[in-house]
Amino acid sequence: MIEHVDYHALDITSFTMMIGAAVRAHRSAGSAQAEALEFDLLCNTLNVGSWEWNLRTNGFAWSPREYELFGIDASLDRIVYDSWRDAIHPGDRDRVEAELARAIVGQADYHSVFRVQRHVAGQVPTLHWIEGVGRVQRDEHGAALQMHGLNWDVTAKHKALADLEASRNCSNCLSHHSKNPFQAYFEQSADCLFHIVETADGRLQYTAMNPSGLQHAGVPIDQILGRTPSDVLGNEVGGAIEAGMRMAIRSGKPFVYKPTFDMGEGSVVYDAVYIPIKNESAEIVGVLGCARDITAGRQMEETLLQAQKMEALGQLTSGTAHDFNNILQSISSALDIAEYMKTPERRENALVLCRNAVKCGKALTSGLLAFSRREEMAVGPADLNALVNAMADMIRLTLGGRIELHVEADPLLWPALISEQQIELAIINLAVNARDAMPEGGRLTIATRNVHTAEVIGSLAPGEYVCLSVADTGTGMSADVLSKAMTPFYTTKPAGKGTGLGLSMVRSTAAGLGGELHIASVAGQGTAVAIYLRRVQAMSDSELGLVRS
Repeated sequence: MIEHVDYHALDITSFTMMIGAAVRAHRSAGSAQAEALEFDLLCNTLNVGSWEWNLRTNGFAWSPREYELFGIDASLDRIVYDSWRDAIHPGDRDRVEAELARAIVGQADYHSVFRVQRHVAGQVPTLHWIEGVGRVQRDEHGAALQMHGLNWDVTAKHKALADLEASRNCSNCLSHHSKNPFQAYFEQSADCLFHIVETADGRLQYTAMNPSGLQHAGVPIDQILGRTPSDVLGNEVGGAIEAGMRMAIRSGKPFVYKPTFDMGEGSVVYDAVYIPIKNESAEIVGVLGCARDITAGRQMEETLLQAQKMEALGQLTSGTAHDFNNILQSISSALDIAEYMKTPERRENALVLCRNAVKCGKALTSGLLAFSRREEMAVGPADLNALVNAMADMIRLTLGGRIELHVEADPLLWPALISEQQIELAIINLAVNARDAMPEGGRLTIATRNVHTAEVIGSLAPGEYVCLSVADTGTGMSADVLSKAMTPFYTTKPAGKGTGLGLSMVRSTAAGLGGELHIASVAGQGTAVAIYLRRVQAMSDSELGLVRS
């Protein structure tokens, strides 16, 4: 048997002539058996499957090779239309059926290339590309009676052509002057790199993926090319990738986010960017994707965040011990009053005071416990004004009686994309720093405002942001200290009074939310810290899911 035939080098007409020979064999009473045997031998030699479809009875007759091509058990009593249709890849079914329908009504001979998913017991399903041709036999009035056709496997040819196209696409992503360096980077990079194009019917198809990307996806290159992310990675992971790609295509700008995906062996956190590629006419011709595995770095950040929580909790505990004592004194006094009051009304008033004191203590304790818990940070749109107002009493207890707290909230404040726990931690850190900078007392102002800028702010592009600022009237910082203030573990506090992680963690929080941290300080006058956060506008569910990643 011939192992490989270059089917693309054969004229499709030759195959239809073979089909015609088979039809004539059925018509010929004297030589039908001999013609059929000769035709079967030819198909077996070329490794081709043959089929016959009776359009009147909807009955099928397949050769043994046809069963193998479609991955269907040859021991089945009867092949029906749905057996053939279900074997075809869902992404190709409608197109193949339309091509078949055009042949039946006489618009064209049947010729199609499509994918099938072969299922073999005990083995991983494999994707194969099948090419097929067919001809309709009609009666003297032109009515379709039956179809005869051939199918053959073109997976190897398709893979070779796809590899060539992928190489061509990748080379065209950058200018011709950098083909070789880019190709080397593409093949050797530890990042997951891939290229996607949008087809005329709106599907996003892979045209290239580097070895690192294939390793993360867990499938070979021939099961990537020509397929969508949802085809390869499933609706959850692939759907998120496609949503990000569409945002990049729609905006014409790079889309950056940090998704967490379940890749089979556990959750993986990626730092991903999708860059739209434009031609000379500024038309988007594809999207280049890069995803870096930052799982280990994220785990380290979480460990540092928990350590900083514990430090801040210690600061909070020492700052609120006196307030807990006041609460206990209030409870004790109220109980004494209740014990000696003889009228029910005065006794009830004393009990109300006692219950109010208990509520204060419960609220303070609940805040400290919630603050210290280690759990996933939920990111989403939130009202910063409501968050700051809810924290105000706790912050006042932390600052002590010598420091005034002023809250200046913009009543028309936009919603911001935040993790409430991370922003609470940032505010507490900044409040504790401000308290330590005002040993003789002073004023702490927490303000919120909308910011629309046409200029670049640090690493932020021009646009609309929500600003949360914390300003004090304390000792301030010299230029030298200010230049080192956000360096991890740098501190001017005495030994045992701080780890130097406060401002660095606040900056990390802002950056992780797609924002920016700015500090202004003058020695002897005070310090102002501004956190710029992304404004959240109307988004689809898929887009909101991306930013929440």
